[in-house]
Amino acid sequence: MSTPMMMMLLGAGGGLQPPQSVEYLVAAGGGGSTTGSNLGRGGGGAGGLLDGSSYSVTAGTTYTISIGAGGAVSSSGSSSTFASITATGGGKGGAGGNDGSAGGSGGGSGSFTTNSNVTGGAGISGQGNNGGDSSTSGGAGGGGKNGTGNNGGNFNPGTGGAGYQSSITGAGTYYSAGGAGSSHGEYYGANGTGWQSAANTGHGAQAGTGTGTGMSGVVVIAYPDTYAEPALITGTYTTPSRSGYRVYRFTGSGSIKF
Repeated sequence: MSTPMMMMLLGAGGGLQPPQSVEYLVAAGGGGSTTGSNLGRGGGGAGGLLDGSSYSVTAGTTYTISIGAGGAVSSSGSSSTFASITATGGGKGGAGGNDGSAGGSGGGSGSFTTNSNVTGGAGISGQGNNGGDSSTSGGAGGGGKNGTGNNGGNFNPGTGGAGYQSSITGAGTYYSAGGAGSSHGEYYGANGTGWQSAANTGHGAQAGTGTGTGMSGVVVIAYPDTYAEPALITGTYTTPSRSGYRVYRFTGSGSIKF
C-alpha cells in the first residue's frame, strides 16, 4: 500500500510526477596560464561557480545546458550554463609585467624583476574571487571560488585561491580552485585547496609547468528519486550514485526536460 508521500507524488496514470525544483551546480571552465620559467607568471583563475538547493522547473519545458572549455595558454575559460544560470569562465593569468584578466575568478598577474604591484584580475561576486597581485618577479596565484589568489613577491610565487567542495553527486568533490603562480628561476607555487589535474572541475591552470590549460567546466543536476526520471535528456552525462536522489552530471553540452 502506498505511503501518503508516494500517493502525493503519483500521477493520475500511476506514474511518478516530475520534480518542481532541482538542486544544481554550474562551474565554468578555468582560465589558462602562461608556461615557461622566464619572469613571473600568474596562475589561471578558477571558473565561476554557482550552486543552489532549489531551482524551479516546469514539466514539459526543455532546459539548455552548455559546458565551458578550459582556457588555453594565455586565454580565459568559457562560460557554462543551465537554463537561466550562467557561470563565467576564469580569467587568464598574466605574463611578465601584465595584469591578470577578469573572470568568474580573476587570473593572477605576472611581473618583471623590477615591477611592483602588478594587479590581479577581478572575480565576480558570488561566483569567485580576485587573482593575486605580483611584484619582484613573483607571479601571483589565480583566484578560486572560496579564496583570493595569493600575491607573489620577492621571487616567491603566489598560491592559488581555494576551491569549493560539494557533495551534490554523493561524494565530496572540489571545484573551481585557482592555479598557482610561478616566479623567475622556475619556482612554482601551490595550487588552491582541492586543485587537481582533472577535466570538468573548473580549476584554473598552474603557471610555469604543465600544459597551461585550465580545466573544463561541469553542470550537475539532482533531485529526490521519489520524482520521475527526465522525460528527455541529451548530451554527454553520467548518473553518479547518491542515495535517494537522481543525479545527472553533464560533461558535454545538451538539454534536459522534466
